[in-house]
Amino acid sequence: MRREKLRMLKRVMRLVVSFLGPRDWLSLINFLGAISAKRFISLRWMSR
Repeated sequence: MRREKLRMLKRVMRLVVSFLGPRDWLSLINFLGAISAKRFISLRWMSR
């Protein structure tokens, strides 16, 4: 089950990135319930 979720996440992230243009920004945030969040990847320009 965990492996399938990881495959699905990778597929979705490729799709999301394919829609972004050089003037778009991307950041990944891991929400740990309602009380905490951790930035997994800081905000980046997609042109890099």
